[in-house]
Amino acid sequence: MFFRNPLRRYAEKKKNRGMSTWYDWIDWVGGYPFEVSKPEEIISFFHQKNFTLQNLKTCGGGHGCNEYTFINSLTRPEYDTDILANQA
Repeated sequence: MFFRNPLRRYAEKKKNRGMSTWYDWIDWVGGYPFEVSKPEEIISFFHQKNFTLQNLKTCGGGHGCNEYTFINSLTRPEYDTDILANQA
């Protein structure tokens, strides 16, 4: 049985990753709790703020993040109805 210093692993990790273990822990702990939103809720939220969905890539109910691309309808009014009509 080999006994190793468990702190050494974390000291070496920063060299390989560029991020200290302390900030890794803050990121990990800070990520919980989190709130999940359905794509419909996200789209509705941004539509109320004059954004139009241009592209949506979902993770299909599995683990991962959905990806959204929105266009500001006030600065690009030609996208407002065209894209929504094509997605229906």
